[in-house]
Amino acid sequence: MAQQQSPLALRSLEEVPDPAPGRRFVLKNLYNFLNREIFDGALPSKMEVRWESSLHTSFGKSSPAGPIRLSHTLLYKHPSRDFLIDVLLHEMIRQRQHQFAPQEKGNGPYFMAEMERINTAFGRRVAVTFSSPYSLRQLDKVCKHRWKCTSCAFVVKKSRAIPPGAEKRREHSDTGCSGELVKMTPNTVAGDIAAYCAASLAAEEQLQ
Repeated sequence: MAQQQSPLALRSLEEVPDPAPGRRFVLKNLYNFLNREIFDGALPSKMEVRWESSLHTSFGKSSPAGPIRLSHTLLYKHPSRDFLIDVLLHEMIRQRQHQFAPQEKGNGPYFMAEMERINTAFGRRVAVTFSSPYSLRQLDKVCKHRWKCTSCAFVVKKSRAIPPGAEKRREHSDTGCSGELVKMTPNTVAGDIAAYCAASLAAEEQLQ
């Protein structure tokens, strides 16, 4: 009797289902496919990849030993399969960076070179930072508290009214700006989100 292929086996990205509402998206199976096809199997096969309900202000997080965590809030029901794939690829590049350039911090030369390689060779849109109108709307539901720099466009979004900690303030100062992070009013937050969504939609229409 011929052995049946697992229904979870992925032969090409066309077989990856869209992350539509109510559909369980198998992240580990997608990770295995991308690891094989794009990274030549160089990443750990036993890496845990999971949805994370506590990630509200970032699409994904990873650490050298794993796991890779993707935001349930921002991505689980995202209408774009490609967007989800590119976010996962970003975190997989980070894992490769941990392996082959452990001395490098942040989006250094190794990370940028890998991102460029993948985007060029495979036609992807992996980015240093991601945004989309859908995710901005989801973010608005859980992150009612925001702090914006008085001098630049840096914004910190939080689900609780706790001022930005040392890590976020350091991230802001690393941009070279010395402006003050000031808490935004609810009306200002809503206006910023509406304007950003409109600009993002216009940019997407130009790319189509």
